[in-house]
Amino acid sequence: MEEKTVISFKNIPPVLSAEKIIDKAFRKASRSAKAINVRGSPLRKAEIREKNRVTVAWQVMDNELTKIVNNFPRLSELPRFYFDLVDLLIGIRKLKKSFASLNWARKTMKRIVLAEMKKIKTVKSPEEAGKVRRHVFGRIASIMNQIDDKLTFLEETRLRIKEIPSVKEMFTVVVAGYPNVGKSTFVRNISSAEPKVDVYPFTTKEIHVGHTYLEGKGSIQIIDTPGILDRPISKRNKIEKQAILALKHLANSIIFLLDPSETCGYSLKNQLHLFHEIKKLFKEVPLVPVLNKIDLSERSKVERLVKELDALTTISVQRKRAIETFKACMSNILVIKKNRK
Repeated sequence: MEEKTVISFKNIPPVLSAEKIIDKAFRKASRSAKAINVRGSPLRKAEIREKNRVTVAWQVMDNELTKIVNNFPRLSELPRFYFDLVDLLIGIRKLKKSFASLNWARKTMKRIVLAEMKKIKTVKSPEEAGKVRRHVFGRIASIMNQIDDKLTFLEETRLRIKEIPSVKEMFTVVVAGYPNVGKSTFVRNISSAEPKVDVYPFTTKEIHVGHTYLEGKGSIQIIDTPGILDRPISKRNKIEKQAILALKHLANSIIFLLDPSETCGYSLKNQLHLFHEIKKLFKEVPLVPVLNKIDLSERSKVERLVKELDALTTISVQRKRAIETFKACMSNILVIKKNRK
């Protein structure tokens, strides 16, 4: 699978409050009006300066709201994994409503400014021109304050989604299994470098993202998923279940590690139960079981499981063995995909 552009939420600029946007707009408007060198009668000077102040203030507000909307990735263009994840964490409908409110404010302020600018042309004195300008400022400031809760929500959203790791759109192998079966060590041993550690907002545990190069396949992304795929579905809450469905959009294949020695702290029975749950849940994704820590396990048990599950074996502390096992997994995955066609 060809590697595509990474979606990143980390560089979205802070979303200013209504108060800060209003203050920024009015200060810039005041500076702009003072800088104008106007000739003519006092009325003519007042008319030009007040029109300039209104125009600049409105443009600053409009630009700020436009930037906020544009700085967030377009929801319709998000890869399915990120779309589901943002929906899970924030709510796509709430985001859409917030963006719609900002666009409503832009259109409403524009309509107000265009209507009031006509009034400035008909004033009879500098004082009246100032009065019209203050009236416009009051109305557009009121519009901004009406969407302050949406601006606050979008800033809170920015802070939450910036923690979402940038997972690349490329061939991805998900390493699943119970805690302490050796998933992180396996990922580390088969990666060309120390796996990058990112934290997903829907779990207090870590996700490890590593990359390796496989001849004939190119660069491959490997994801270790502690905290998400390590307990029975019946015991997972709604967020965990949705997180698994979101992850489903990433996985091109799954390597499921089992510890027959049970030194991980979990019974082999529970591990096998989880394996069959994952196999059922990800039934369209090629899945290869791997028996880890075989040096600590009974030989007869390992032989039985290899036969029953058609499983591969590895020793987590041995890098060379892990790499060999991974290559064998990829070969098995290609066979599985070929047989399904």
